[in-house]
Amino acid sequence: MHRLATALFLCASAALQAQPTQLRLSVTASDPRHAMGVAWTTPDDVPTRVEHRLAGSSAAPVQTSGGAAQNVTGVGFVHTAELTGLATDTAYDYRVGDGTTWSGWKTFRTAPEACAAWSFIAVGDDRADPILNSGRGVSPKWGPIAEEAAATTPAPKLFINSGDLVYDGSDNAQWADWLASSETVTSIIPHMPVLGNHDAKGSGVEYTFNDVFFLPRNDETQSENYYAFRYANALFIAFTTASDDEGTASDPRPFARQGAWMRRVLEANQDATWKFVFLHHPSFTSGGARFIAWDLGHPPNEKEQNAVLLPLLDEFHVDFVIAGHNHWYERFEALRQGTTLEEGAPAAGPDTGTQHLITGGAGAVTLDFDIGSWNPIDLICGNTHPGQVQCTGEHHYVRFEIHGNALTMTTTATACQNDNCNHPSTPLDTLTYVKGGADACGGSTSGSSSSGPPSSSSRAGSSSNAAPASSSSAAVGGSSSATAATSAAAPPSSTASASGGVTASSGSGAVQASSGSGAAPGDETPSCGCSTGDRGTPVAAAALLLAAATLARTRRRR
Repeated sequence: MHRLATALFLCASAALQAQPTQLRLSVTASDPRHAMGVAWTTPDDVPTRVEHRLAGSSAAPVQTSGGAAQNVTGVGFVHTAELTGLATDTAYDYRVGDGTTWSGWKTFRTAPEACAAWSFIAVGDDRADPILNSGRGVSPKWGPIAEEAAATTPAPKLFINSGDLVYDGSDNAQWADWLASSETVTSIIPHMPVLGNHDAKGSGVEYTFNDVFFLPRNDETQSENYYAFRYANALFIAFTTASDDEGTASDPRPFARQGAWMRRVLEANQDATWKFVFLHHPSFTSGGARFIAWDLGHPPNEKEQNAVLLPLLDEFHVDFVIAGHNHWYERFEALRQGTTLEEGAPAAGPDTGTQHLITGGAGAVTLDFDIGSWNPIDLICGNTHPGQVQCTGEHHYVRFEIHGNALTMTTTATACQNDNCNHPSTPLDTLTYVKGGADACGGSTSGSSSSGPPSSSSRAGSSSNAAPASSSSAAVGGSSSATAATSAAAPPSSTASASGGVTASSGSGAVQASSGSGAAPGDETPSCGCSTGDRGTPVAAAALLLAAATLARTRRRR
């Protein structure tokens, strides 16, 4: 009897050890109308696979090999697989396991065709703060904020993250913390992050960031530090300002090599209706207001990326640049390159300029808290950078809704704020823009825009109206780091203007780029949150200010 009990215990223990966790979806190099990337983690090196079938179906699932697992110390064995041959804009149930032990069933939806209505969420700066969140890599507010954003309707198809997911990217346990905190959302909605300075710590071409995510690989350095992809009628380019800042033999400017890759991507995808670039360090911002011995927040063009980046935004008419790094929300009117690299010049309208956003409110301590009648965010939002339209310090997320050549952007203050997670969700900013010119979807061809705070609850730095910029089109660059794949239902025939993929002519395929190797190390940021020449407020100082404010007075909602 004792031997039987021991055997049953060992079998149960083995099954438990093989339990897959940390499920996460992603857009890979393949056409997202017909493919989905899946990654998961097991504590042991046990062969596992994905099963998928139409949502709600009782049919036998299609099995997909997971390929070889990669051992990421402190995280576990990371498995990846790409599901292909899927039907457009269709829901699928999936699970991962070893044939005996399985995860629970989850559901995802493939990308729609180019002219369908769809939406995505933009967030940034999920990381923990060392004093307030000791021992954690990700803010405890990140999970609730992501879940709140994911619950908006219609359901978002995609999450874009502008970086600083964890506090110290060289500590693999912090990545395990982020993956566990995010699984409720990442297991049902693809999550596409870009490196932040806190993520890009350590050495080598690939950071742990590359090991734990399953993202497209650029064909310049073969890493996931920067990449691009198509989704519906939009092009997304993840431009890293936290690494890969080297020049070329003919162009020594910082980020020249990455800029040359970005040019190829933009040239190959000129059929995209909307173009988005997301990166960590903002090109334009009101950061840098002086407080005692520190500058609050980080200044514009901190990594000197603008010399390479701004001409590309203007030439190919990128609609939005989504940044993080500064822990607040800030939006600018449509801008073009100005007389200096640190200040943009107002464009004639959104059809000729680029809309710049800072969304750094997904969990890290923001500069929005009261000490008596004073609030440090007032120094930022009152220090208006040229073109600033809206500025506020609340934790928040940004939702984009797109239908053909029409776009609506809504920014919402979340239930989780610096003091607690019991606040009502409040609209902070809204923007509606109909792109002028020819509309491949048969909609309006007359450009129009409107924007501003939907209510008086936001703390605005200025109140001028602005709208997003327009764009051309493009392909996506780079091959995926995926492993094996298999097919399910046969995809419907594709159209020339379809979403996803890589090539400009068909809307599918991989991103274009050249070969190369090597990646520059990321920002070197000591544990205090500052570095030599880093003009941002030290994390410790912000945390102490927040603690004092919490004791003095609960946060007031604007």
